[in-house]
Amino acid sequence: VDEDDDDTEKVFVESLPDLSKAFIKTHFASKTVKEVKKDKDSYEVEFTDKTEVEFYISGEWKKVETDNNNPLPQTTIALLPEKAVSYISSTYPGKIVKKIENKKDVYEVELYKNIELLFDRDGNIWSVSGDDDDSDDNQSKITFKSLPQPVKDFVSKHFPNIGVLYVNKTYKEYKIGLVDGTRMDFTMDNQVQ
Repeated sequence: VDEDDDDTEKVFVESLPDLSKAFIKTHFASKTVKEVKKDKDSYEVEFTDKTEVEFYISGEWKKVETDNNNPLPQTTIALLPEKAVSYISSTYPGKIVKKIENKKDVYEVELYKNIELLFDRDGNIWSVSGDDDDSDDNQSKITFKSLPQPVKDFVSKHFPNIGVLYVNKTYKEYKIGLVDGTRMDFTMDNQVQ
C-alpha cells in the first residue's frame, strides 16, 4: 500500500519528460534512481544516496537537493546565473551547496549550516539569512531590503562592503549578522542594543 498522498503516484523513470531525463543523464549519470513520484504539479526523483531532484510538470528543473555529506555536482550549481555562482564561490569558499531551487522570480540556494541565499533572475544577491546562535523560536527571516531605513543606513555607513549573513526579526527586535562575524540587534524603534 502506498502511504503517500492520494494525488501522488510512483512512476517509472521512462515516464519523465524528455527534458527531465536529459537533466538526469547530464548531471546524475553515475547515480542510481531509488524512486520517482508524480503529482499534478511536479515530478520528484530520489536517488539511492538521498539526493533529490524535483521537476516542474513541463520537465524543467525545479529543485536539486542533497544531504549535508554530499555536495551538489558543480554542473548543477552552474545552472545558476554566472553572477550568483561567482558570489557563492567568493563569499563562501569551501562551503557545501546542498540545495538550489528555481522559483518564479528568484533562485534560492542553501549552503551547509543553513545559510540561505536568494538571487534574482540575473544572479544579483537579494538576501542572505542564516541561523543565529541565539535560538529564538519566535524569529523569522527577512530580507535586508525590508529593514527600516535607519537600520539599513546604520549598517551601510558603519560596515560598508561587508556582506550580510542573515537578517531575522522577532516580536521585539531585528537581528543582523555579517559575514565577518559582527552581530547587531536593533530594537523596533531602530536603536542599536
